Amino acid sequence: DLKVNQKVELTFDVDGIHKQFDADLVVGADGIRSSVRRLLIDEEVSPLRYLGCIVILGICKLNALSNLKTELLDGKTVFQTANGTQRMYMMPFDKDSVMWQFSYPISEEEARTLSKNGSGALKNEVLKLTKNWHHPIPQILEATQPNEITGYPVYDRALLSSDLLENAGPVTILGDAAHPMSPFKGQGANQALLDALHLAQKITSVYNDRKDVDLRKDV
Repeated sequence: DLKVNQKVELTFDVDGIHKQFDADLVVGADGIRSSVRRLLIDEEVSPLRYLGCIVILGICKLNALSNLKTELLDGKTVFQTANGTQRMYMMPFDKDSVMWQFSYPISEEEARTLSKNGSGALKNEVLKLTKNWHHPIPQILEATQPNEITGYPVYDRALLSSDLLENAGPVTILGDAAHPMSPFKGQGANQALLDALHLAQKITSVYNDRKDVDLRKDV
């Protein structure tokens, strides 16, 4: 919960216990389904927009691929394969594993159902769609444990207009909580970092201007 007076009153539900805090400024950088955004903007006014595709992600341990010989698993290489409709992106995740991301067009209802059916269904789907793809994609997918696989429909939001935040007071949103962008290539996190820098510069500028005014008053 969030109430705006001279300070922002925040209430968090922590294991059934309500904890309250006061803040001078609240910044919501909590993703496309931002809780802060929902408190500022009615979901019906600016709803999620389905982008017509699903993304399935997995992390595969390299020790499960010990018999697989390929320069694409050298711990440095990032590669992408696409056929005009479907796209597979793979990259090192850490020194012990590789991460993959598969996306393709599908109806929203089918995407929701597939996501709801869980990691086993997601793995079977991506294996089916890539069974004839080049080495080592099918092998990596086969070696990925289902508990390391997630998948969900892809959404963004419409561009914000200033009137939607005119009563927000000392509360704002950053990253993909604010901008219309899809969850690919870390756009949301990277944009949140840029937004945070811009916000810090604005706050510093206003603070310095007020400080200069106060100093002139004292003279």
